[in-house]
Amino acid sequence: MVNKSSMGNDSFVINGLMLWLVSLLVKGFVIQNFIVAVIAAFILMVISSVISFFVKE
Repeated sequence: MVNKSSMGNDSFVINGLMLWLVSLLVKGFVIQNFIVAVIAAFILMVISSVISFFVKE
């Protein structure tokens, strides 16, 4: 939870940047622009949070 409380907005931007850079390097993986990449990073964070809620270690 440290990531969500202290660096939440920054992590969306960093993860979005990583997705966007991967789309530039990998053929067949297309993200149209940086805003779409940030939205995709948010969706991935929500999915990850839901899965981690149900799967406890």
